[in-house]
Amino acid sequence: MQAAHFELHQHLAFSCLRRGASVRYLFPSACLQDAAATSFLRRIAAEGAEVRIAKELESNLLVCDQQTVLLSEHPDAPDRKALLSQEPGLVRNVTGLFGTAWAHATDFAEPSPPTPLTPGHKQLLALLLRPGKDVTRARELGVSIRTFHRRVAGLYEHLGVTSRTEVALVAREYVGD
Repeated sequence: MQAAHFELHQHLAFSCLRRGASVRYLFPSACLQDAAATSFLRRIAAEGAEVRIAKELESNLLVCDQQTVLLSEHPDAPDRKALLSQEPGLVRNVTGLFGTAWAHATDFAEPSPPTPLTPGHKQLLALLLRPGKDVTRARELGVSIRTFHRRVAGLYEHLGVTSRTEVALVAREYVGD
């Protein structure tokens, strides 16, 4: 799954969860190779979604309260072509197929707890969470803008994220570290 498509998945998952809907997400195992995808799955699982991983899955599937189904034809481009339906017969049949796939899938294993941040990472994380420009942040650290960006890239890798938005979302795991 490409990082650009997380917005669609986040919108769908969190919208349903906020409404109190029961959400079961079934993802292909290839998603676990991507740190950003794993971070996303961890977040929706923490918010109450049931997440399972299927070895062979041609489509991302989302079923909400057995009343609405969303099937994405292209796992790598879920916004390209998908089917959303609330038609009872179709929902019942897709839910049955989903149930079979769900039964053969494995639970999403929580990744190991986050590794502690170094003092340098903590300082950098604090800077990134404050408003401001990178040039100012680099100056505050006493490094060049290039060095600052390299350190940010290292922090992203350490946290398993790909954007500043994701940094903000996972930062709470490190508060009080």
